[in-house]
Amino acid sequence: MAYTIDALGACLMMDQAVAACGEPGMKIHLYLLAIAVLLSTTRDAPASERRPLREAHSENGRFHLRIHAGRPARNESDRCRAILYERGGERKRDRRVWRVKLANEVAPCRALIRNDGRFVVMLDEFRRGGGAHAVVIYGEHGKQLREFDLRELLHGDDWKHVTVERRAVEWLPDATFAFVDKPPLFVIKLKWGREIRVDLEKLETVGKGVKPGETLGEAESNATSKPTANDAIPPEILALLKQPTSAAADNAEGSSDPITEAVLRALAKLQRLAETSGVDVDVAGIVAAAGLEDAVAALQKASTAGADISQQPRYAGNSAAAGLAVPLPNPANPVDYVAWVVELTETDGPSAVPLYKDAIKKRVPWEGNDDLYEAARRGDPEALASPEVIEWLEANEEALADFRAAPWFEYRGMVEAGDDYSVIGILLPNLSDRRRLFRTSIIDAKYLEANGDVGSALGNYLDNLAIGAQTSQGPMLIENLVGIAMQAETADDLLDCFASPCGDEINYVRLARELEDSFQPLRPIVECFQGERALAFDIIQHIYEWDEETGQYRVAGDADKYLDKSFGITSEEFGFSVVLGAIGFERMVELTNEWYDELTRASMLPYPEAKEALSEFDEHARSTTFKLRYPLLSVILPSLGRANHLATRSATTRNATRVIANLKAYRQQYGEYPDSLDVFGDAEMVIDPFTDHSFAYRREGDDFTLYSLGGNGIDDGGVHDRRANTNDVLYWPRPPKE
Repeated sequence: MAYTIDALGACLMMDQAVAACGEPGMKIHLYLLAIAVLLSTTRDAPASERRPLREAHSENGRFHLRIHAGRPARNESDRCRAILYERGGERKRDRRVWRVKLANEVAPCRALIRNDGRFVVMLDEFRRGGGAHAVVIYGEHGKQLREFDLRELLHGDDWKHVTVERRAVEWLPDATFAFVDKPPLFVIKLKWGREIRVDLEKLETVGKGVKPGETLGEAESNATSKPTANDAIPPEILALLKQPTSAAADNAEGSSDPITEAVLRALAKLQRLAETSGVDVDVAGIVAAAGLEDAVAALQKASTAGADISQQPRYAGNSAAAGLAVPLPNPANPVDYVAWVVELTETDGPSAVPLYKDAIKKRVPWEGNDDLYEAARRGDPEALASPEVIEWLEANEEALADFRAAPWFEYRGMVEAGDDYSVIGILLPNLSDRRRLFRTSIIDAKYLEANGDVGSALGNYLDNLAIGAQTSQGPMLIENLVGIAMQAETADDLLDCFASPCGDEINYVRLARELEDSFQPLRPIVECFQGERALAFDIIQHIYEWDEETGQYRVAGDADKYLDKSFGITSEEFGFSVVLGAIGFERMVELTNEWYDELTRASMLPYPEAKEALSEFDEHARSTTFKLRYPLLSVILPSLGRANHLATRSATTRNATRVIANLKAYRQQYGEYPDSLDVFGDAEMVIDPFTDHSFAYRREGDDFTLYSLGGNGIDDGGVHDRRANTNDVLYWPRPPKE
């Protein structure tokens, strides 16, 4: 069941949202809303808003801002981040001024930097326009000084000029912006002529702004601007201004009413569905006419009249704090964990999934000699020049074009439900095919490199790094591990390219910048551990059932069959039914939840502490005591300590690769390598995640040595251990191949 949003999916989603209410009238009302949205259409978003804002520069070029887009409806750590840099002078690298999390969930639509770098102004929210974060002012050290709601900036006559594009409140098209020094102001001149002036010291608007034909003195004589009354704002705009951001809706403290959350999620899904449909009705107007607040209130009233709120999903332990809130299981009212996993893969914008699927369909498998294939993977010139390899690469040109285009689009995983509709049965058919495409792309890069086309080879490597990061964004641990392997292999080949004779042809200054965009971090491993928690809960929910006659939970009648099919174990061999019955459903959930809470806490620690704690967990998981107390976990629990180690090794390789590219860029600019990594200031890339301190670096003549202390945290002088278990991880000079 490949995940798509269609009419049936929308209706089923709405049905689930109101199932606890039992009110046919309310259900019909929401179905009609779903139908109206399905029949609606919206215009294409402006090209400037199809991708989040990445960079901004001050007018004098002295400061530049790099923006890392966030992901909506996730934990606080996934919010948008920004780094402000000041250009370096001669023989100096750019200086990082500040790095902060922004108010935005995804990214601002515009960013303006004053020439002295003292103030940065962000405008609007990506794809929401003035519906969120209309004007946000940041000062020294990136401190957020003030956020203005759009109702504080616009007044009566202004609203007739405001339009709605999908979920975006559009008020800034064709506007101009300027900083004024004395007095310090930020000025927005709207397309209909009025100016909005924000005092950057008092952090308030000046009067009601300057209207056409009005002097500044006349405008400043007015009282400080006050928010517009809601009744003066068109209802379709007001509905969008009132709606909370998705993160606020999902994560607000004290927001525990599952009915309200279900409706908000349902409306958000319907909005995204409307964006892919094709008729001419305004979605915002439909939502306003339906009355979101009234719908929520009615559902709450209905739920208190008959529905048992205690039967609705609650979230497990510290899973929400880890970034992925996992519902607790309940056989009496089962949680649809497969749907939960599938929902996590949903994207807000154009998805990369169709491109990956097309690439997989177009892929031409290798049917030649296996030794020749492996030799080509290693970069052997004779193998790469063979007619069989060249013909095979040419046959895969279309597949590789789709494959490399995928990182330009959003991706959060691609899963299909298995025959038994359980998390353990979820199919990930794309992973093996994607890995094969990835290796085809690697061989193609090596072919280009061997034939002197270094620029195209580097482009392939950068694409593969981005694909590895994308692959890790799926909610399951195996996807994360595949993404880790992809990035590790690519980084190794890229660094070998640096060390090859063609390495001198590379423009490292440009490459260092491109690596910042392509070599993105993987999904935090602690989030993937929550996917494993959900898998355990889904299994528990399959092997217990609710006995309505006794009002108690019991081992399900088909539990033995399920365990045998899923894990190849029988009740007779392990006595599972007896053990599970003795433990009981509530205790089994409690024990499992406690275990994953401890694992989550440990994996959020710095690596040295996490390593010790997770090693103890893994050792305990192999003990007889654990198998008796946690019979299910003893079967399904992966080596989470090893997974954490691999994730840390991946982050270390990412930082080291970026540092080496920047060191070579420094040499190209200034003729020699720096004496220390201090030239990069407190840049994140100089940190060795294994130790949380700077990499070991030595300038040695016309070259340098760079290594990580590895998993043991001890400086062994650069003795290489590619597994990072005992000695160091030598990144430069390149260690010999094993």
